[in-house]
This record gives sequence, C-alpha cells and structure tokens, in this order.
Amino acid sequence: MDIISSNEIEGTKAFQSLDKSIQMVYLKRANRETINNALIVYKNTGQINNGLGHKMLLIINELIIKRKYNEKK
Repeated sequence: MDIISSNEIEGTKAFQSLDKSIQMVYLKRANRETINNALIVYKNTGQINNGLGHKMLLIINELIIKRKYNEKK
C-alpha cells in the first residue's frame, strides 16, 4: 500500500505554518500513515476523526480540498 508522500504534506499551508522542529514529526512514516488512513476514511464515509489533533486536521482538510480540486480538472 502506498502512503501519502512527504512532498504532498509539505505542500500544504498548514504544514508550512508549523515550527520547523515540529514539521519533521509530521513527516515520519507513522504520521503519514495516519494522514493517509484519515484520507481513506473520509473518501469512504465523508467523515474525519476529530481525535487526530488540531494541526493534523488542518493538514488533512487542506489535502482533501486539494484532491477534490484536482479531481475536477
């Protein structure tokens, strides 16, 4: 199974607004898998688990919007 790339996460404004020291935490494989799983759940159910944390939710929401925009192209 392919998980979301670091580049895709790094491309979000939510990620870029994080402290540099915290950014590396969000790029670790476990967190990329969490983001990927949240995107899959959203695609299948239309819902996001609110227990993921504020910053993670901001990143996920931005990725959802980007993906919807790209699907319309």
